[in-house]
Amino acid sequence: MKLAFNLSGLKKLVLKNTFIQIVGRGGVAFFNFLTTVILTRILGRGRYGDYVFLLSFWLFLVSLADWGTQIIGVREIAKVKKERREKIIGSLFQLRWLLLGGVLLLGGILIFSLPVFRELRLLAGFSLLALLFVNWQKGAEIVFQALFRFDWQVLTEIIAAGSFFLLVLFFFLQKNLNLSTAILSLILSRFFSFLFARFQFKKLYPKTGKSSHWRQFLWKEALPVGGLLLLSTSYDRLIDTTFLKFFQGSEAVGIYGLAYKLYGNFILPAFYLSRSLFPLFSVKKKTVFHWGLKWAFLGGIAVALGGWLMAPWLVLLLGGKEFFLSATALRILLLSLPFTYLNHIFGFMMIARGYQWYSFWGELGGLVFNFFANWWLIPLFSWRAAAWVTVATEGLICLILFFLLRRKGLRC
Repeated sequence: MKLAFNLSGLKKLVLKNTFIQIVGRGGVAFFNFLTTVILTRILGRGRYGDYVFLLSFWLFLVSLADWGTQIIGVREIAKVKKERREKIIGSLFQLRWLLLGGVLLLGGILIFSLPVFRELRLLAGFSLLALLFVNWQKGAEIVFQALFRFDWQVLTEIIAAGSFFLLVLFFFLQKNLNLSTAILSLILSRFFSFLFARFQFKKLYPKTGKSSHWRQFLWKEALPVGGLLLLSTSYDRLIDTTFLKFFQGSEAVGIYGLAYKLYGNFILPAFYLSRSLFPLFSVKKKTVFHWGLKWAFLGGIAVALGGWLMAPWLVLLLGGKEFFLSATALRILLLSLPFTYLNHIFGFMMIARGYQWYSFWGELGGLVFNFFANWWLIPLFSWRAAAWVTVATEGLICLILFFLLRRKGLRC
């Protein structure tokens, strides 16, 4: 049956699922905090910078393999009757495996052809194994989200972060922690979270069907969304770190990477709020959109202020004195949060209403600006340029999406 809620029940459901995700993220953040404390102190700014670069590239490939299927999958599963879901889910998994095959090929070509990977080719190639586990896990999480089982989704993320920490701790205690064992720990942790996600998924759908019609439909709908996410991930995770490594070296990546890791955690409440609202956007609840915008904007300001005050303390706690410059980078990045929070609501609403292509052009404008601004400014101002360009990019995208939504008749 299609989802239907009165406004009071709807607010409670959204707040409950957002709360579950935030609390769960607290667990993930706790494990990530402990892991980062160990990695920064053992690897140092240079090798930690290499780790950040490899992780950014790996996350870029994860996003590429998803190609919008997660968002479109949630939208379609939430809209249809229960008896039709098996074919959608099976077709969705089939499409994701086809996409993954292309991404693995592309990843291999980039790793063994680009000079920026010269000293890291073996580790970068080895990290591609984790994509196999993550691809299946993300497919299961699509179903969890569409059916409002955010508890299972959160547990999957906690298992990944927790097992990663335990493996890093093991190698640390064995006095064998280095960049290679850190990447090995990442791969194994994704294998453990995959096992849990698969077990919970099979409880819901022991069998799934397949349909060429649904596969083609999902690909058609996901195409602009995938392009949108590719653009977003490119300027969010890849362009700045790649330019920093190429023009300024691994230490600059380490300084910026630690700041961006903290910044990414400050963004997550907006993502969780948007993800909780998204199935409801899909059934066209305009009231939800305005309610989400209000809380996103106020939340962005509050989180930015809190983060600004805590920045030096957080950086000292995670990286030690060697990373003290990361506090400045973090404070610059936090200025973008009001725009970033609004962008999450704008973006999810446009996808829910079928306006993916409009959102794509907005993100494309942001990417072009981000690429050329980083290319021009990073050689001159290093990580400070990368941080300020991120703020400017989020502000630009916010303006573009705002005017596009007004053009489509959605008043903000």
